[in-house]
Amino acid sequence: MLSIFRQSKLFLILIILTNILSSTSFSLTYLPSSQNYPDSYFTNNKSIIHQLYNEDGLLVYDAVIHLLEEIEDGTLEEVCSEQDFIDISYFLAFLVKQSIMPNTSLEEKEEIEKDI
Repeated sequence: MLSIFRQSKLFLILIILTNILSSTSFSLTYLPSSQNYPDSYFTNNKSIIHQLYNEDGLLVYDAVIHLLEEIEDGTLEEVCSEQDFIDISYFLAFLVKQSIMPNTSLEEKEEIEKDI
C-alpha cells in the first residue's frame, strides 16, 4: 500500500512539473515582442485631445495621467505633431484654470495667469 502512495506521489509530481514547464515554455515562446506594442498610449489616428475623452464626452482620468506621464518621459514627442503640442498646451492651461480654488488670492491668480 505504501508503494502505491509513493508511486502516485511521484506521478503527481511529474504531472505538475510537466504542466509548469510546458506553460512556461508556451508563454516564453508566444510572448509578443515589445516592438509590436506602441510606446505611446496615444498612437492611433485620432487627435490626442479627443483621446482624452470617452464616447460620452467626459474627460477620462487615466488618459490624462497617461498624457502627463508621456510628457514627462518624452515618449509623446515621437507621436505628436506641432499642432498636437499646441492643443496639449491649451488643454493643460485649461486644466490649470479649472483647478484654481475659489479662495485663492488675487496675487496667486495673477501668478498662475503669468505662468500660463
